[in-house]
Amino acid sequence: MVLNMKLKIYKSNDRYRFSVDRFSSAIHHKCVPNIQKDYKFAYQAMSDAKMVAYKKSYHIDSIKMQRFAVENLSKPVIEDPEAEDLLIGHYKTMLKDMTQKVIGIDDNEEDERKLTYLVLVSQVDDLLRVKEALKEDGQDAEINKIINGYRKIAQKHFKEFLAKDKKEMEAENKPSAPVAPNMPEMDNQQQIGSPTEPNMTMASKKVSLTEEELIELFDHYGCQACKAIAKNHPDAIAKISFKDGKIDIVGIDNGGKLLSIYVNDRFNVNNIVPLDTVAESYPSYTPKFYQRYWKPVVEAIGHFYLDEFDTLIVPELAALPDMPNDSGTFDIMSWNPYESKEKPISMSFDNKSTIWKISASKKKIVKSSKYTEEDFMFNQPTRVMCIDKSMQLFKKIGEVVQIVPMSGGFYVDVNFGRKIVRLSPEQIEIIDEI
Repeated sequence: MVLNMKLKIYKSNDRYRFSVDRFSSAIHHKCVPNIQKDYKFAYQAMSDAKMVAYKKSYHIDSIKMQRFAVENLSKPVIEDPEAEDLLIGHYKTMLKDMTQKVIGIDDNEEDERKLTYLVLVSQVDDLLRVKEALKEDGQDAEINKIINGYRKIAQKHFKEFLAKDKKEMEAENKPSAPVAPNMPEMDNQQQIGSPTEPNMTMASKKVSLTEEELIELFDHYGCQACKAIAKNHPDAIAKISFKDGKIDIVGIDNGGKLLSIYVNDRFNVNNIVPLDTVAESYPSYTPKFYQRYWKPVVEAIGHFYLDEFDTLIVPELAALPDMPNDSGTFDIMSWNPYESKEKPISMSFDNKSTIWKISASKKKIVKSSKYTEEDFMFNQPTRVMCIDKSMQLFKKIGEVVQIVPMSGGFYVDVNFGRKIVRLSPEQIEIIDEI
């Protein structure tokens, strides 16, 4: 898939906006569901810009045909066109275009008819969600006329698809996150953290991805990395190079590169490298780089592949330690994708010589038999305290929300108030009720 459109992310009054050809988030945001006028972080604008360009390009085609499209989108928009007139005119234009496309389509190949039908369904879905979001009176009648126009086209040219969809149609949910290859499969694919955060899971075998799946996966990695560092770099966006298997995280305010994220031939992230000013202040071997960039990026993406050990660090299996104030060594479980089993590794920090490193664990980690699954089921909700000194949650108290069976044992998801964290039984202690 090649994007033959001019995509731009720009800053306006400490917020970020996007344009794709003549489509502007500042002007046309009400025409597309969930598009914002401007964004707090640049990666959010980039994500929605790509969504419009790749998946909703008919909106861009419609804007090209309308006279109210702006020519210079690099300057702040002082006054928007009348939003209601723009919106109604926009969907009327798309309906006219669809009416032309279906002329003679009944004799075309099924694949072509199916593709046109799916575009029609997508346009109607957009229109219904826009209608639901509108609060102004007097718009329903105009929107209903447009919806009836689409309905007549569907009933005339796509009866068989309508009949099939009538049985299968469910309320459209937000698309799930792309699959991350070679990941240990979590039971029931439970999500950790915010409910909107995708859980990155996959079997341990090498897979092949289509071009569309590859774009989606790399975009997801880049978006998650930008999100992880957004507090310190609100202008961060991801630029992808499939040829090099690399995602560059750059700051659009000054054009400087921040990080390079490398993806191996099994589509796992296996290197995170600081660049330019980040490399000057936070060299990759320093604990401060680990704490400020490496750890949050790995937690956001969901994994990191260690080439030298043929194993994956998976934060859902074992929480990454925080950089200690002094030196320290922490043993955590990683995942061997070839043998489909856990493997202990060691993370060491030496603040005196300012280095951190990952190595093979020198001691065997034995699963604690202090608690059984029944201990957490007997008196729900079970209150527990984190006793892992390597975590910021040390001595924090939370409630067990679910038990997650794993090979050779189990984990528990604990709600600490602001987030849910997956912990092993040896990392917690049950608090007896008084």
